[in-house]
Amino acid sequence: MRGAYESTRYHTPRLAMIERFHKLKVCINNDLIHIGSDTKFSDLVWSKIKDLIDSLQPFQLAVEALCRRDSTLLTAGTTLKFILEKLLTQDTVLSAELSEALRVRIKERRTIVTGILIYLQNPKKYDDDTRRSDDTFTMLKKNYTTRNEKYLRKIQDDSFNEKLENNLDSSSLKNDLTLQKELQMQIQQDMKTCSMNTKKEKNFEKILKKEMTANESEGVRGKYLSSIHEYLLTIKPTSVEAERAFSAAGYICSSVRSRLAVETIITVCFLRSLFQNQK
Repeated sequence: MRGAYESTRYHTPRLAMIERFHKLKVCINNDLIHIGSDTKFSDLVWSKIKDLIDSLQPFQLAVEALCRRDSTLLTAGTTLKFILEKLLTQDTVLSAELSEALRVRIKERRTIVTGILIYLQNPKKYDDDTRRSDDTFTMLKKNYTTRNEKYLRKIQDDSFNEKLENNLDSSSLKNDLTLQKELQMQIQQDMKTCSMNTKKEKNFEKILKKEMTANESEGVRGKYLSSIHEYLLTIKPTSVEAERAFSAAGYICSSVRSRLAVETIITVCFLRSLFQNQK
């Protein structure tokens, strides 16, 4: 979410400003008396400011965690639970209102993907979450359903088709082929894809059930579950990474280097991200 990105840039300094204001409350009260101002801050007002600080501090930490490069849907779920637990311990009117608003937002945005990812990551934790009475982080029932099968198969097929498209889009391969051979190759490849999909359609349910049983009993993911797990881990909980890419491209393609080709900008951004991840 773009709001998380903006929070790191603007909202964090605002919280720091409020914290400094509260630390200087004695000096502020004395100065107001010294200048003869009619404005006064009662103990109740200072107490409300302190409640505001206590309620916003978990959000500050959560936003920083969500905006990390290694954040996933798993870390996002843990972060949101952390906020709700901290708000619950504060037991104030403001914390209760913030907690309720956050719960409503979570229910609106939470999808089936998070539940599947938690199951693949830790089946025992998945079972514990399904037994919770709190419906904010609603989990799917562990029973193998047709809907789950279709969704998991779609993820697996998308991953396979993506690899297939990357192979077909190789410019060096197409340049060495005539149009007729290229068309024939495309037809053969499409036929091969259909036959592979038919085979997977026949055995997918049996294999997946077997891998799910092994995952629950031994904690070992099979080929399909590992592929799905890695696929889902690439989903980012926020759009911060996209914002970082836009910012990096803005630095690279400046007024001094305004004639860079699109391919060059993409390559430089990719290398920049690669080197940063290797640190």
